[in-house]
Amino acid sequence: MNIFKKLFLVLPVILIFAGCSNSNSEFSRTQNVQISQSSGEIVIEVNNINVGEIPIMGGDIDISFVFKNAGDEPVSLLEGETSCMCTEAVVKNSEGVISPRMTMRGHGASQAVVNQILEPGESAILIATYDPLAHGPNGIGPIKRDIFIKTNSIKTPEIRFSFQGNVIQGNKKTKDIFSFTEQSFDFKKIKQSGGKVSHDFEFTYYGKEEVKITGVPTSCACTLASVTPTTLQPGESGVLTVIFNPNLHDEPEGRFFKTVSLLTEPQFEEIPEVKIWTEIDLDLGREAFELQSKHDDSF
Repeated sequence: MNIFKKLFLVLPVILIFAGCSNSNSEFSRTQNVQISQSSGEIVIEVNNINVGEIPIMGGDIDISFVFKNAGDEPVSLLEGETSCMCTEAVVKNSEGVISPRMTMRGHGASQAVVNQILEPGESAILIATYDPLAHGPNGIGPIKRDIFIKTNSIKTPEIRFSFQGNVIQGNKKTKDIFSFTEQSFDFKKIKQSGGKVSHDFEFTYYGKEEVKITGVPTSCACTLASVTPTTLQPGESGVLTVIFNPNLHDEPEGRFFKTVSLLTEPQFEEIPEVKIWTEIDLDLGREAFELQSKHDDSF
């Protein structure tokens, strides 16, 4: 009985140590790579990104940098920091693992330990988050920010990711709140006899609160529009369908356009708008138009 009791007590201890060994194997491998220098090389696909105008009241923006190990040995990403307290960053590897958040030295951790390995040919994404209001409501004008990551690479011991822009007064731009896959569509030259034509404009809503689309007025009676859904949450997508009738009434000669707007609640500084372009081949003649009398084009 004593022998069985001893075995019963010893076996769990062995299993515990075995489990610890497995869970720490990746950490040990990272430590080994950190200690030894690597001939791998980090290459950033697109750097020095210009983000354009940044409305100071528009909320945080994210800037993504894709980079990879272009060498033939693994590269360890050691630690990182940003150049300003208004900027933070994380690294997301190919398996979706996200590093601790990097900040400016003296703001949060002095330097965040990234502790990730890039195998030869492997890519990762650095996501920089910039807060335009971090320096107060008067902090407008040109900006340039950097994120630094130290590595064990001989060729690229430090990686610098840079972006620039211009902070302006105002809220988030409407074109950024309603992001259309295309702002205009050209039907080209169509026949008067060909019947109505339509096109779907797909969009995504990036506002901060629920929005209701209360109307889709057009610039002319020959153009009709509908939208679905009419209520969207942040991040949801919709479709604006535009229909044009080439035989309703006389149109300008040559190429011309019509516009469609989105009326919303709440309202934004600018009204979202798309355009359709076309040119009509009057194969039926003006006498075939559905509207022959004077009419009001506006809706």
